[in-house]
Amino acid sequence: MAPPPPPPHNPSPSASDYSNSASAYRPPIPLSSITAAAASSSSSGVMNYLWIPLLLALSKELAGSASADSTASVLALPSQAGGFPAVPRCPTEDPSLNFRPVIGILSHPGDGASGRLSNDSDASYIAASYVKFVESAGARVIPLIYNEPSEVLNDKLKLVNGVILTGGRVKTGLYFKVVESIFKNILKKNDGGDHFPLLAICLGFELLTMIVSEDQNILENFNAVNQASTLQFIDGINLKRTVFQRFPPPLLEKLRTECLVMQNHRLGISPVKFQGTKNLSSFFEILTTSTDQDGKVYVSTVQADKYPVTAVQWHPEKNAFEWGLSRIPHSEDAVEVTQLVANFIVREARKSMNRPSPLENKSSWTFKDTVFGCTNGSPVFSGILGLNKLPVSLISQIRKSVRGQYSYCLHQAHGYLRFGDDIPKIGKDVKTTSILHHSAETMFLELKDISVAGKRLGISTALFSYSQGGFFVDTGTQLTILKRQAYDKVMKAFANFYDVRLKRASKKIQHLDLCYKQNSTMSNIANMTFHLQGADYVPSHMYVAPEIGIMCIGILPGELSILGVLQQFNKRFVFDINNNVLKFVSEDCSKDRGQ
Repeated sequence: MAPPPPPPHNPSPSASDYSNSASAYRPPIPLSSITAAAASSSSSGVMNYLWIPLLLALSKELAGSASADSTASVLALPSQAGGFPAVPRCPTEDPSLNFRPVIGILSHPGDGASGRLSNDSDASYIAASYVKFVESAGARVIPLIYNEPSEVLNDKLKLVNGVILTGGRVKTGLYFKVVESIFKNILKKNDGGDHFPLLAICLGFELLTMIVSEDQNILENFNAVNQASTLQFIDGINLKRTVFQRFPPPLLEKLRTECLVMQNHRLGISPVKFQGTKNLSSFFEILTTSTDQDGKVYVSTVQADKYPVTAVQWHPEKNAFEWGLSRIPHSEDAVEVTQLVANFIVREARKSMNRPSPLENKSSWTFKDTVFGCTNGSPVFSGILGLNKLPVSLISQIRKSVRGQYSYCLHQAHGYLRFGDDIPKIGKDVKTTSILHHSAETMFLELKDISVAGKRLGISTALFSYSQGGFFVDTGTQLTILKRQAYDKVMKAFANFYDVRLKRASKKIQHLDLCYKQNSTMSNIANMTFHLQGADYVPSHMYVAPEIGIMCIGILPGELSILGVLQQFNKRFVFDINNNVLKFVSEDCSKDRGQ
C-alpha cells in the first residue's frame, strides 16, 4: 500500500491569526474527537500523516545504518541486555514534617470594595489572591473570620499549622483585639515547643508593629501607593533562616536592582525609628528596607529573632495572582518571588507538630470536591456561590450533607448564610409557600396579589407569572422592584393613604417617587402585604429616610418583580430545595451572630 500523500502546505500564521486566537476561547478537544479525526478520510487533516512519516524515516535510518556497517554496535533493548535495572524505592516521608499543612488566613473587616477595607458593618472578606498564594505552595486554607465567636476562632486555630495576617486599618476595637490575641496565641504555641509560623503582609505588618511596640501611633506617613520597588538588604545580614533562605543569588541581586515587589501603603516605619524602639529592635531583626516615591526610606521586611514570625510591608501574593493595579510586576522573576515566599511559609508550616485528625479537619470545615468560581482582574473580592438546582451551584454540590436546606436572616443588609444543621429552629408562627422552578437555574414564588393598608389592590396574577419575569427573593437587590403596572397601583394606594396625613416632599429624592415630610405626631403607618400562594408576607421595613425629616416608600419600578433586601430585614428565610418550599418567620436578626 502506497503511503498517503503529504499534508497540504500551511502558510505561516499572520499576526491577525494570533490576535484572533488569543481573544476567543476555544474549549479543549475531547480525546474521542481526536481519535475520530485520525480515523476519518486521509484527506481530512494533518493528524492522519503525522506519525507515519516519522516511523518511515526512523526505519529507513536504522535500515541504512545496518546495511552500511553490519558490524556496528546494535542498540539492545532492556530485555535483551539482561532485564530491567533495579528501580530505587521512594524514600519514606520524614515523620517530623507535616505534608498536609493547613494555613489560617484572617479576614479583613469590610466588604472588600475599593477604599473600604474597614467599615462599620460586620462584613469581612479574604482576597482570593491570598488563597491562591497558599495553595500554589501545597497547603490548604481555613478562613479565620475575625468577628466569629471566639470559641469558633480558637477551634479553627487548633486545626491550622500557621497563620497569615493581611491586616486592616484599625487601631482599636474588635479586629485589633483579635489580631493581638492570635499573635499572643502563636507566641504561646512556639514557647510550648510547636513550630507555628506567622506571615504578616502589608497592613498586617503595620498591625504587628503597633502590637509589638505597644504604641498605636508609631507608624509614619509614606508615599508608597501602587508602587513597584526594590528591596535593599541590610549589610552583613544572615538570610539562612529567613524568607529569603532559598532565593537563588541571581534573584537576590535582582531584588536589589530591579523593581520586583509591589508596595501599596501609606503608612510605615523608618529604620531609625524602628531601631530606636526597644520593643521592636529586641523582637525583630530588619532584613530589608525600601524607598517610597518621595525618596523616604522605610523598613520593608523583618524577621523575629526567636520565633518563626515574618512581616513584610510589600505584597508577595500580587505578582502572580492580582491584576487590578497598574504597577504590579508580572515578570518571570517577579512571579518567582511570589512562589518562593509561598514556599517559605508553607515549608515553615510543615514543621508544625499540630496534627488534627483527618476526620476532624475535613468534616468540620471542608466539603469534598466543591467548586467555587471567582474572577480575575477585579479590584474587589468576587465570586460565584450558586444556590439554585444547577449541578455546579454550591447548594447542589453539598445537597446531601445539608439536606438541600439553607437559610439567612438579614440585619442592616448583612447576615449569616447557614446550611443544614446550622439552621436555627424557627418558631411556631412560621409560614410556608411553594418554590416554583421554570428551569434548574431559576426559583420564583407565586404572588397572587398585594395589599396596602389592609386593602387588596386586585393586581392580576399574570403580572407575576414566569413569562412576565416571575417574583423573586433576592439578596443582591437593595429595594423591592415591581413591574410598572403593579408598581403604579401600589404607589397610588400609598399616596391615597398618606396624602391626607402628611405633606409630600417638594422633589423626587434618589429615584424614589413617593416621599413625605415626617410628622412627629404621625403614628398610623401603612403596611404592605404580599399575598403568596398559601402564605401572606408582611415586610418589617418598607420605608427609607434619604434625608433628615424625609421618609420615602422603598419601592422602585422595573422589568422584573423582586423582593429586595430592605423588605427582607428581620425575617428568617429557610429555603428547602429538596421539597421546593420556602419558610419564613419574623426574627430579630441582630441576634444572629454566627454561633
